[in-house]
Amino acid sequence: MPDNQTLTSPPPTDFPCIICGTKDRWENVDEFRLNAVGMHLCGRCGFVTYPRRCVKTEEIAEHYRGHDYREAPTVNNLFSGERKLHYHGAFLGELFKSWQKDKKESPRILEIGAALGMVLGWTRSFFPKAELFGTELTLSFRRNAWWLYQIKLDETADFSKKYDLLISYKVAEHIPGVDFELRKYAESLGDGGFLYISVPTWFNELNDPGRQGFDLGFYYDPNHVNVWSRNLFEQLLKKCGLEVVKENHSYYNDTYLCRRNDDMMNTPLAFDDVPTRRSELRRVLEAGKLAIEGKWGEAVEVWPNFPEANVNAYETARSRAHNHQLGFEGIEQDYLLPALKNCPNSAAVSNFVADVYMRYEQFETALLQLKKTLELRPNDPPALIAMAHCFRQMAARAGSPEEAGKFIGEAREAMRFLEKISKQCAHEAITWVMQDNARLPVPNEKNISPPAIA
Repeated sequence: MPDNQTLTSPPPTDFPCIICGTKDRWENVDEFRLNAVGMHLCGRCGFVTYPRRCVKTEEIAEHYRGHDYREAPTVNNLFSGERKLHYHGAFLGELFKSWQKDKKESPRILEIGAALGMVLGWTRSFFPKAELFGTELTLSFRRNAWWLYQIKLDETADFSKKYDLLISYKVAEHIPGVDFELRKYAESLGDGGFLYISVPTWFNELNDPGRQGFDLGFYYDPNHVNVWSRNLFEQLLKKCGLEVVKENHSYYNDTYLCRRNDDMMNTPLAFDDVPTRRSELRRVLEAGKLAIEGKWGEAVEVWPNFPEANVNAYETARSRAHNHQLGFEGIEQDYLLPALKNCPNSAAVSNFVADVYMRYEQFETALLQLKKTLELRPNDPPALIAMAHCFRQMAARAGSPEEAGKFIGEAREAMRFLEKISKQCAHEAITWVMQDNARLPVPNEKNISPPAIA
């Protein structure tokens, strides 16, 4: 990649903003980072990017081809991909059912940045005769796509074809000049075709794109050359003639199903307020520094939608909370309800709140909260494991063997389901199923006390 001095020099005079097209309103905003890498703000629309990096398109492509970006895949890539399949299923389920109802047996599907080809292989389980195409720059991933799923991936896509579904999942943020790419996607959609696209957006939930937690350096990782707000990404879709017909903002950042509508290109764009954007950049930096110092409560005050800070603000105050100076009602009012309000789309915060409810034996409320987690993140393993533990604790407090058995049965069913849907958690789930089996009497068994809950 270019050296740091080159990256931090002023943008080329002919470098256009992908949102508004302006070339001469770039402002260096490295002051809001921990290190200078040439991050710039468009003074007209509020878009943030790395201009000097973006013009090195071939060097960027070579970076993604190389081992420096990622090594050959491991089982952890399968685990991660499997989790995302649950999100795909929840989001695309209605579309696939409509195709099956209409007898569409061989849809033509293209995935940009297909990695291992896992998603394309998954679509084949619904449509065995589907025509599947995909792109991927990393050679080791392309080879695995073939040997695992018999899917041939290429470095580039054939946009002369028309597709029923074009998938771009956590890729667009890496692509310089992505406005031109999105227009290609729109033009390659066949009649009734859809673009399924998911991207991270910034200046909303303070969380690292594509992973748990928050690290101020990674939050503005220069690999993500398009640092857009939710509004600006949606404006970009309009600019490229893509109309949103479905959206979700909790499964895995911001996810959209779009169809081609060239009339959208004539719609005036609504830009972000630039002074507000500068204020947000400053506040993100301030909240990040407070987090580094462990000042979690102050970080929440600076940026409320900060899942990690909301969780740690409570955990660092546990001595006060657990001494019951607040009492459970005080804990709920001071920590739990504000955390849910601050971070409405965070599965991590939802699971944390459910866990605290369980600590205070509010089991029914905890179960309701865990069900909300499963709405935010379909088939979320931590939520399923927590639900099973909740049922076991309810069994330990049950008023009769019959009631206890009912709760243990619920715990066992949750773990049997987890075993089926998660390779990563299958071993743990099987162990818990066997533990729960050991606590359930068989027919005609004499009254023998079950083992205590582990």
